[in-house]
Amino acid sequence: MLHLISPRSRLSFSLRLSSHGLWRGAVALACLITLLTGGAAHSGAAARCASQVAHSGAAARPASLELPRSSPEAQGIASSDVLAFVQAADEQVDTMNSFMLLRNGHVVAEAWWAPYDAQTPHILYSLSKSFTSTAVGLAIAEGKLSLDDEVLKFFREDAPAQPSENLQSMRVRDLLRMATGHQTEAQLRSAEAGTKNQPWTKTFLAHPVPFKP
Repeated sequence: MLHLISPRSRLSFSLRLSSHGLWRGAVALACLITLLTGGAAHSGAAARCASQVAHSGAAARPASLELPRSSPEAQGIASSDVLAFVQAADEQVDTMNSFMLLRNGHVVAEAWWAPYDAQTPHILYSLSKSFTSTAVGLAIAEGKLSLDDEVLKFFREDAPAQPSENLQSMRVRDLLRMATGHQTEAQLRSAEAGTKNQPWTKTFLAHPVPFKP
């Protein structure tokens, strides 16, 4: 396991080197360390990138959440290419949060830019739409629901006592297309009395739907 820490960008990067690709990875690593530690007369961000190089194990994670780890070479990727990508991202991309590379179902590289790290939950915002739409597609393939199912069909207990006509007409496809008919967003994290601890589905369904989905 290679672990790099960069004070300039506050980057923490982990990469596994296999014996199969050790020589090639070691050559790339040696070149990178030469640049990072200022062992050669190089200018630019690469020469300032890292002040510490150490070997360490993967960060502790609950076994139930652990994704299988592998070296890049074992999954058909050159370690040198991964190192080059992370270095380029560190130097050229602003406000990087994290990076994880999966190949054949295995994590072959992972990196975090402070204040983010492997143990801290990260708000995903719109990235969650990809997961949700994929899950809906799988459910449809298994015959559990359809795009034209009414939303209230699945949340009868959280529905308002007298749902509006527009809310009643809201379908699964409207959720996926972000075409629910809302004029404003439901305040799912509102601290107002009566809504702070109630299910998000109930808050969402209670929000006015002034337009037809």
